[in-house]
Amino acid sequence: MRAAVLALSTLAALAASGAAQAAPSLSITAVYEARLLIKVADLRTDQVVSPDGYKAGARLTTLGALGVIKPSSILAQADGGAADGAPAPVIYLQTEKTKRRTTRYAAGGGPRSVADPLTQLLRAALQPGGGSPCVGAVPVYDGRQRYDLTLSPAGAGVLTGPPAHFGLTRPLACRLGFHPISGFSGGPPKKNPFVRADPFATFAFEPRANVWVMTDVAVPTLVGTGHIALTSVHIDGVKPVFGKPAPAAPPPRRPRRRA
Repeated sequence: MRAAVLALSTLAALAASGAAQAAPSLSITAVYEARLLIKVADLRTDQVVSPDGYKAGARLTTLGALGVIKPSSILAQADGGAADGAPAPVIYLQTEKTKRRTTRYAAGGGPRSVADPLTQLLRAALQPGGGSPCVGAVPVYDGRQRYDLTLSPAGAGVLTGPPAHFGLTRPLACRLGFHPISGFSGGPPKKNPFVRADPFATFAFEPRANVWVMTDVAVPTLVGTGHIALTSVHIDGVKPVFGKPAPAAPPPRRPRRRA
């Protein structure tokens, strides 16, 4: 289950972040609880988006046996701008215990370019209402490991528990596939025998802000299905026209010469 929770922190998607601008166009704070028979982790994600930049952050805190008696935390933050109408990463920071990782990304890069896990979650969240967060294969590089995370459409989802009362609509399920490529010590990780099948993530649409919110990740295991479930969400602002170029300024008018 720890691997599954860390995979979600990779997806989250995933330390609170400050505003990208003094008056951000969109701010999303989501809190999750991971349970497998008992509570095993807390996760908080923060995303702040302005028309020309963003910050995304996450704090994953493991508890009990998953935290090896003592709770432990993983902090992550991504900062970036915009390219081709999508978030484009500039820097990604990740801290676990005393280890800190800093990754800088080349300028540019559109919606399908390699990015850190937080940026990829934000790209999925900002899909238009007529689209879907199940965006297919997304290339991820977190400063050490390179892999593809695939979000495949898996039909309609279900809103239960707290998310059913958050004003969210149109739940969709995505099958999560993990495809390691490089950077894994000891070679690509083997399939975990404790996990019976691929996890499923449920997203739902927030119509006022025009953004998708991840509400649950279900992980089938040998002892039951673990859930990483949304317990609260707070959204301010509206979705910005992200990455749209400013209109060209008209050339200055030259004074007319007198005859």
